Amino acid sequence: IMPSLVGSEMCIRDSLYSVEKDLFISIVNNVLYVEEEIEGDEQICYIQMQGELYKRKVTFVVKNEQAKAISGAIVKFNNEVKSTGQDGSTFFMAYPDLYLYTVEKEKYYPIDKSVLVRDDMIENVTMQLIPIFDVTFIVKDSSSNPIQGARINFNNTYIDTNEQGQAVFKDVLVGTFNYRIEKIDWLPVTGSVTVTNAPVTQNITMNPVPVSYTHLTLPTIA
Repeated sequence: IMPSLVGSEMCIRDSLYSVEKDLFISIVNNVLYVEEEIEGDEQICYIQMQGELYKRKVTFVVKNEQAKAISGAIVKFNNEVKSTGQDGSTFFMAYPDLYLYTVEKEKYYPIDKSVLVRDDMIENVTMQLIPIFDVTFIVKDSSSNPIQGARINFNNTYIDTNEQGQAVFKDVLVGTFNYRIEKIDWLPVTGSVTVTNAPVTQNITMNPVPVSYTHLTLPTIA
């Protein structure tokens, strides 16, 4: 697209000119100053145009390590918050600049990065699952009979054992955690469980509170 010049097409003497082009800021009625007239020759004029400032489309595509789309991931970008759809994507509009963004999803490590926006773009984000496992407690007495109703305090959660003497704590992170097990008329049990890279089953034996007897000698009645 050729610029439109108002005045002479040659840069001879001071002239007014205007230039228009899509996606650029128009130049209207600027004055072109010619310091020296070159006789018999054309003078080439270089005009610098500034690109029009407009928002670009920034699309985030969130997937797991198996390249499967993650829906419901929370993306924070340019003071906006959106969640990804079934295809794992969401988009924002932003002016060219450097931006920070975060991506969060339950059971995944959060993402905290930056992105340089110049044109319409796609930002691919890969999220990694946080390793979590189930921890099962099986509580029995010394004769291997299951104990129902024993209350287990583990990982800031209380669960009572069922008829099989079992209590399952789900989605436990890797680490070492203390526990305490209590039931009326039974001695409490304390200990710790270490979760590494697999589900854990913790077998517990509880003993009843000892019953003490006092032997009384009654006087003989004559």
